[in-house]
Amino acid sequence: LHDACLAGADGVLPKPLRALADFQQAVLAALPADLRVQGPRALPDDTVDPDRLTLLEDLEHVVDALEDDLPPRRLDYLARFLAGLAASTGDAGLAAAAARLSAAPHRRDVAAVAGVMQNRLARCRAV
Repeated sequence: LHDACLAGADGVLPKPLRALADFQQAVLAALPADLRVQGPRALPDDTVDPDRLTLLEDLEHVVDALEDDLPPRRLDYLARFLAGLAASTGDAGLAAAAARLSAAPHRRDVAAVAGVMQNRLARCRAV
């Protein structure tokens, strides 16, 4: 959060973002004061559910990236990306894979996570 603000972001939306009203509030709060809606307003009570096709694409991204010999910085990005997917979907298996990847000091650990991700992707495609 701090790094994003230092880089010029007006704010950060934490994951997972489940309520549409939270998103709406964050966007409205980022508007210049003269463009903000004044007074009470109706807030939607809709929830945001993960999109299956997007999840498949994200899992493919992780599997493809893990096929390369990645530097530690890229592995850290993938671990955080995977942790975000896990939080958004409430998937404990993805969370465990993200934790293992973030602590992966050896290539064999990365290969083990890649295998788990390939199996998860295959199961998601089968549904």
